Amino acid sequence: MLYTTLEQFTFQLETVRYIRKLLLLKEFMNIVILPQPQLQSVFITKLADMLATKKPLLILLSGGSLIPLYTELFETIKTYDLSHLTVGLIDERYGKPGHANSNWEQINATGLFTIISKKKGHLLPVLETGLSLTKTAQEYQEKLKKVIASKSVTVIGILGIGADGHTAGLLPLEEKRFKELFSTKEWVIGYSLPVDHENPYKHRITVTPYFIQQCVDSVFVYAVGDSKKEAIQTIGTEGAVLQKPARLLEYVSGTLFTDQKIR
Repeated sequence: MLYTTLEQFTFQLETVRYIRKLLLLKEFMNIVILPQPQLQSVFITKLADMLATKKPLLILLSGGSLIPLYTELFETIKTYDLSHLTVGLIDERYGKPGHANSNWEQINATGLFTIISKKKGHLLPVLETGLSLTKTAQEYQEKLKKVIASKSVTVIGILGIGADGHTAGLLPLEEKRFKELFSTKEWVIGYSLPVDHENPYKHRITVTPYFIQQCVDSVFVYAVGDSKKEAIQTIGTEGAVLQKPARLLEYVSGTLFTDQKIR
C-alpha cells in the first residue's frame, strides 16, 4: 500500500498497532539484545553474511556511532567479490565534497569504500561540486532511482537512533515544519535546521519516510548506550512521529541491535 502523506502513514501505523495488539501478533522488527562487544560482532557477522550472497544489493549506510563498526566490516569482507554491491548513504551533511563533517568522508576514512571499489563494488556518493542543497538532493534521488530501476536489487538500510529519537536525517522538529518537509513522495530531500536547533549540522540531505517505507526491503538498526534507551523504547509506543522519528521503524522489516534491556 502506498502512503501519499505522513498523516496517512501515521494513521495506518496506529491502526496496525491496535489490530496487532488485539491479535497478540509479533512485531515486524526483530530485536537482538546483547552486551557489547558481543552485539557488535553479531551485527558485523549478519551484515557480512548478506554481502557474501551474489544477489544485487543496494546498501545505504549511516554515519555517527556506526562508523567504528565499518572498520571491522572492512576486515571481514576484504576477500569478498563485491561486484553485486552498490553502496550509498541514508543521509549526509551538506557541504563541499570531502568536508570534515561529511558522513561519506568519515566512512571513507575507515577504508571501507576503498575495499568496495577494489572488489568491483559500486559507490554512490551524495555530495557533488557546485550543487545547491536542493539540487544535491535531487541528483542523489536520481542516482537511487537508476540503481533500483536497473536491476532486481534488494535495498538494505543501515540506521542508528539518536538520543533525541532521530533516525536517518529525520530530526524532531516543530509540527508544521516536520510535516512540510517529510509529508512527501520524494525519495530524498535537502533541508536546513533552524539556527537555534541543538544539532550542530544545520544543512542536511536525507532519505524520506516515504522512501524508507516504500523502497527499503530491510533495515539493520544499531543503537547502543544508556543515552539511547528512552529513544529506543519509543518504538512500538503511541505518540507523534515528529517527536520521535524513530517510531517510523516500528513496522519496517528488519532487526534492531541494542545493548539496552527494552523488553
